[in-house]
Amino acid sequence: MALHLDTTPGNELSELDGLTLANVDLGDAALIARLSKRDRLAAGERIREAVRHMQELGVIDVDGNRLNKELPADMREDSSTDFGG
Repeated sequence: MALHLDTTPGNELSELDGLTLANVDLGDAALIARLSKRDRLAAGERIREAVRHMQELGVIDVDGNRLNKELPADMREDSSTDFGG
């Protein structure tokens, strides 16, 4: 799953390319805020990609509703399997 955040030179996120919480000045609140924004944008993109993938697989519809509501055999009420608890 590839991320497509715009980090081209001149973009507000370009200066953050390659930075992580491990290699920045944690006392720079403005920089931490920009890193947080970058990470939230990336997380949103990963979520959208996961939703697209589940739609392609036929797991959910465009509204996010599960298409197959049938449980696997070992999870049904009449199953002889036990979760061990």
